Amino acid sequence: MLKSHLHTFFWVLIVQLFFSRICSAQQFPQFALFADNLNTYNPAATGVQDYLVVNGAARYQWIGMNGSPFSQSINAHTPLYKWRSGAGVTMINSQQGLQRNTSAGFNYAYIIRKKNSTFSLGVRGGVQQSYLDGNSIITPEGSYEAGTINHNDPILPQSGITRYSPDFALGLLFTRKTFFLSFSSIYLSQPFLNLTSTKSPTLNRHYVASIGKRFKLGSKSTLANNYLIKYDQSDLQAETNMIFRFKQSLALGLGYRASSLQADALMAFLGLNLSKKWSVSYAYEFPMNAINKVSIGSQEILISYKLPLSTTASPGKIIYTPRF
Repeated sequence: MLKSHLHTFFWVLIVQLFFSRICSAQQFPQFALFADNLNTYNPAATGVQDYLVVNGAARYQWIGMNGSPFSQSINAHTPLYKWRSGAGVTMINSQQGLQRNTSAGFNYAYIIRKKNSTFSLGVRGGVQQSYLDGNSIITPEGSYEAGTINHNDPILPQSGITRYSPDFALGLLFTRKTFFLSFSSIYLSQPFLNLTSTKSPTLNRHYVASIGKRFKLGSKSTLANNYLIKYDQSDLQAETNMIFRFKQSLALGLGYRASSLQADALMAFLGLNLSKKWSVSYAYEFPMNAINKVSIGSQEILISYKLPLSTTASPGKIIYTPRF
């Protein structure tokens, strides 16, 4: 079965290369460690696990390039068994050049739990803050002498400008012990940025699908294969990875992403379980396009905390007591 799956993995890479000719950069922050942090992309992952979960991720993209994207995300969520649901919060921040987008929202998921599977429907509602550093803009026709700022362009702001807009996301998630299937829509309301005096650009609605399967390799090791596809109504981006885990304490893996007219990045993964509650994962990406001439690559780190909330009592020593 493993040999057959590796054959499928190879052909998926070929298909991704073919589709990459219609790909371009995404407006939503990019995270390579998506399989261990599904809540960032899909609110339906809220409370699905039997843990109180806190995830913090930071990504420094295209190191060495001036104004390259720098993104962070943090989410916390927990199951609410009494109401067959889960609740939590998510915050995402992304700085690209002189623009910064920050979102904060509340997550709720209704969860149907079966013996060997779960199905959940989740929604996220919150606010999107958009900021443009107009002070740092420099135009060819502008005047910037003696501390004055005049871009000589009525469209561009001459100082920092901040705008707020509502932000929503919706998702579905199906999980089994060794399998998950996720679908979500981000920027559901297509928030207006309102950062210039002309017609306001929007954050396009994104559709995100991911799937993952884990295989046992003996009694101590597993191999997981995960896929992620993002579509913003005009562009498509796809990636895949394979993660080997040994004794649930060490993880090693490789991945691949396609975008633009060619391959985008080759990824390497390292993960460590520091304890039963704490784990850390790291991803390095080597650019496989012209960006490698100005950047040494991208780095991402994910720190996770999981507090078990549902445990099965283990049998102990039986002590007989007299009855009065």
